[in-house]
Amino acid sequence: MPIHAAADWAHGISPCLRQLISAGADDNEISRYLHAMSIGDTRSASKILKRAQAMAATHDSLSIDSILNRVRVAAIKPVVNSLDAALLQHYMQHMLHISGAVVQKLKDEPFWSVDAAVGAVADVVRRASMDLLDSNPDVARGGQPSAPFQAGREAGVGTVTNMVTLIGIEEFAVRLGWPVGQVNRALATGSVFAIETDGMRLIPSFFTDSGFDGRQVRAVCRILGGLPGGSKLQFFTSPKASLGARTPLELLAERRFAAVKAAARGFVER
Repeated sequence: MPIHAAADWAHGISPCLRQLISAGADDNEISRYLHAMSIGDTRSASKILKRAQAMAATHDSLSIDSILNRVRVAAIKPVVNSLDAALLQHYMQHMLHISGAVVQKLKDEPFWSVDAAVGAVADVVRRASMDLLDSNPDVARGGQPSAPFQAGREAGVGTVTNMVTLIGIEEFAVRLGWPVGQVNRALATGSVFAIETDGMRLIPSFFTDSGFDGRQVRAVCRILGGLPGGSKLQFFTSPKASLGARTPLELLAERRFAAVKAAARGFVER
């Protein structure tokens, strides 16, 4: 094949076939389309093309915020129980920046409706974030927690690691002395949130920590409304400029409820 013809190969692809490819049609569907066209079965080819157009319309309806939330939740799940609060704080900072950049760059790709594609992107984000975490000399594994989290500990929060441990509904109920039905009602009303992993609903244990006023923590959770669980976890555990570069959990440990409520409202309105 002449070099100029090889370089110009894309011009040989029909507009309909381009639509199929850009909509994320799999190899079998593309083969069926090509076969239908080759034998003159335009009716079958048209049906395949309409399905592709419907897939493209579904992709177009996905907002970048929705895509970003899905990627972030998938990037948090594998690490949330393996990092203490200090490391998780730094991981979240890296992950939020990297995921934002990656999703913005790929926002027009047609594969976001496929869960496996979201998982693959989240895995890239997670690995890059962990690499940055490992290369940061100021955050040594096994070392002391960062100053903000140490302040929270001194204020009576309990162990830093327990602040971000995820526990099952039954254990949560036992810790608070609630019937399981009451836990489910709290989840339904948004007073408590859960993160789903491996088919299980897990709740951050800071809701049960005696270092906090549970009513205040639940009230803040209700302000966060319908945000995904990963976003709510990010709010509670990440430093906020409006809180003097401290986390909402730290201020809740000091009973600075009004400041955290204001920060939660601002977080929802972003």
